[in-house]
Amino acid sequence: MLNCISNMDQLHDLISAFKAKHTKYHTNLLIPHDRLEDLVDNDRIRYFESNNCLSFIIKQYHSSMLYFYVNDLNNIETSFDEKPLFIELFVKPEKQEGWSRPFENKGFIKYSTYICMSATPQSILVPESIEDERFKIIPDTDMKYFKEILFANFDLVTDRLPEEWEYDDFFSRMYMFKAVDTESNKIPGFITYSIDNITSIGEYMHIDNDYRGLGLAKSLYSCYLKNTVDHVKRYINWVDQNNSVAISMYLSMGYKHDALRRELYIRN
Repeated sequence: MLNCISNMDQLHDLISAFKAKHTKYHTNLLIPHDRLEDLVDNDRIRYFESNNCLSFIIKQYHSSMLYFYVNDLNNIETSFDEKPLFIELFVKPEKQEGWSRPFENKGFIKYSTYICMSATPQSILVPESIEDERFKIIPDTDMKYFKEILFANFDLVTDRLPEEWEYDDFFSRMYMFKAVDTESNKIPGFITYSIDNITSIGEYMHIDNDYRGLGLAKSLYSCYLKNTVDHVKRYINWVDQNNSVAISMYLSMGYKHDALRRELYIRN
C-alpha cells in the first residue's frame, strides 16, 4: 500500500530511520533538496515501507518513477500498478552488472545508457563560432519555441511531456541561446542550460535536420561557454553512449569521461 508524504520532515524521518537500521544500503534517490521539496509541496510523492525496502513513487505525465532505499537490490518492491514504471540509476561502470540483474529479474528492460562527461573552466576549449552573417546567436528568455520543439520531438518511451508546474520549475532555472536564420526568420536550433551553485549542466540542444553540418551546434555551445566560464567551476553533460558525434565534440572541447553512468529501466 502506497502512503502519501505530507511534508519534508516526514520524508527526512523516513530516510533517517532506514539509514539508522541499515548501515549498508543502496539508493537511487539522487534528487536535489529543493526539487524534493517542490515534489512534496505538489503532492507528487508517495511511499511504501517494509523491513528492507523504502520505495518512493513519483507520478509523472503518463508514467511513474520509482526511487528506493534497500539493504539488498533483490528486496526492491516493484509490485505497484503504475504503468509504465521507470527506474533511473546512477552507477559506476565496474558495478553496472550488479545493478542490472535484479531489475531484469523483475521484468524491467534496460532502455538506454548515458555517460557523464565533465570539464572545468581551466580545461574548456571554447569552439569558434561560425562566421556567417546569415545566422545570429542570441539569448532568449521566451521558452515558447523550446516547448514547441519538446512537444514535436519527445519520445513516448524515454521522455514525457512535463506538466505545467514542472514547466514553471524548469524555466525558472533555465537559460537559453537560440540560432536565428535571418534569411527565413526561422529558429533552426537552440541550447538550454542550468547553473546550480558552481555546476552548470548542458540540458538540451536541438538543431533542425535541414541545418545540420553548418556548425550551429558549436556556435551555440560557444555562446553557452563564454557566458558561464567565469561563474562556474564544473561543467556536466549526459551523453547517449552511442552518440559518437556528440562525444567527439565534447572531447574536442576539453570534456573528459566521468566515472558515472545513468541507466534507464522500464517495465510496461
